[in-house]
Amino acid sequence: MSALIPRFETERLKLRAYDPDDLPFFLSMLANREVIRYLLLTEPWPREKVEKWLNSCQRGWDEHGHGFWILEHKIDRLPIGWGGLNWLPETEETEVLYALDQPYWSQGLATEVAQFSVDYGFETAGLEEIVGLVVPENTPSARVLEKAGLQFTGLAEYFGFQLRRYLVQNPNR
Repeated sequence: MSALIPRFETERLKLRAYDPDDLPFFLSMLANREVIRYLLLTEPWPREKVEKWLNSCQRGWDEHGHGFWILEHKIDRLPIGWGGLNWLPETEETEVLYALDQPYWSQGLATEVAQFSVDYGFETAGLEEIVGLVVPENTPSARVLEKAGLQFTGLAEYFGFQLRRYLVQNPNR
């Protein structure tokens, strides 16, 4: 039986489960070369890849008790991206992640969801530490992680790429 993905709200966002009706939005978002420029898959995502990624959200909740959410803007009442936590089986770490459509950049929304996700990871999921991974050229995303309390630990290899690695440890442990 699948775990229920909890719904939450932050100041400006609704965090919820993926709905198949969201697919057209994500197909468009993940075809925008500016949006995917700093993702590891930098070519427009084919439909199968988008569906696989969005459906993987449920697996995280089922297997680890945490995962990522679809982000819906409270004012627009439309999906704007994803954010939350993701288990990395290769390193047995949990990463905080987020991706927003371009019209929602530079508004503090990524920081809002990253901070919420870190807090959720420590307070609810009981994680001991959380990492953040950033393509070295993606300085805006690095600032998001720093604002969410993560500290740069150096370059490290993940998924065959050299990425900037950030870390935050649970302050209650």
